This record gives sequence, C-alpha cells and structure tokens, in this order.
Amino acid sequence: EAGLFGRVSGGKVLRVGIVNADVTGTAAGGIVGHLGNNGEVSQCYNRGGSKVTSSSWRAGGIVGQMSVSTGLIKDCYNINTVIKGGSTAGGIAGHAEGTVKNCYNANLTGGSIAGPDGSYAISSGSADKIVQCYSDSTYGDSAYVGQLDCSDDVKLQTQTDLLNTADGSERKGTARVWFTSLAEEETKGLPTL
Repeated sequence: EAGLFGRVSGGKVLRVGIVNADVTGTAAGGIVGHLGNNGEVSQCYNRGGSKVTSSSWRAGGIVGQMSVSTGLIKDCYNINTVIKGGSTAGGIAGHAEGTVKNCYNANLTGGSIAGPDGSYAISSGSADKIVQCYSDSTYGDSAYVGQLDCSDDVKLQTQTDLLNTADGSERKGTARVWFTSLAEEETKGLPTL
C-alpha cells in the first residue's frame, strides 16, 4: 500500500495536498493507499503532474482502495495526474465501497486514467455511493458523474456552488469549502479548496 499515508483505518486525513508526486504500490493513492474502517479523507488534493501506479491492483488520484462501506472521501480533487491501475483506476479512488462526495477529477491536457478492469473518473464501486462528483472526461462511471464545466466565470461559479452543496444545502460563509480560482493559479481556473 502506497501513498503519502500507506493505510488509514479509523482515522481522518484532512487538508493535505501533494504536487508532482510519484507513487507506486499494490494499492496506490496520491494521499492514502488503503482507506479502511471508518477512515475519512477530506479537503485533500493531488495536482501538478503526479503519477500514481499499481502494477497489480488498484490506483487512485486520492485513494487507491477504500475497502469498507463506512469509509468516506469528500471535498477532494485531482488535476493532471497520470493514473495506471493493475486492475481498476480512478481519478479520486481506484475502488470505493464507501461514499465519495463533492469531489472532482480534471485530466486537462496531461492527466489520464487507465486500468485493464476499468477506468473511472471518480471510482469503481456502487453508483449510489458517488454523490455530487464531477469530471472533465468520460469514463466507466460517467452515467453518475456530472460534467465538470468551468469554461467561463459564470460556469466556474456555478460549478463551485454545486461542489459546496452537501446533503441538499449549499454551504455558505464560513462553512464554505470550495472557492473559485484564476486560470493563472495552480488549479488552472478550476474550483479550489
């Protein structure tokens, strides 16, 4: 298991980001390789030309494998990462049995996702556990992942507001998690944390 954190079980990883990393392992994730019992990853990102590779199992931009239904990935993004899984690969998680919500994946010009058993913008796993997630590219989960569109200022603000909507209510003021960015910034004009 490989990632900034190899395995997280029963704990939380909050507000962590990596840039231009190279992660390789059985379950490989930019932030967490394997997310277990009641584990949570929140407000994390992977960007700037990272590579996440698993030659034998699952690879994800944020988490390689979430093995339990009680796991949670929320408010995370992955930009311009090359992800290669030995089985499945996902922009946010290689595979998730738990919930993934309010996240997005953007390949832009340098990212890609490839796995011989499936490639996913967000994650392989149950469609009903992927909530309010977006991607700029079409993959195996596109039927339940929204289109990421930040092509002008109005669409960027709309997309940011959608990412800030959790459990049917928009988070505003100090509860707001997502913000707009400029094209010149590291997030290339996409929503940022």
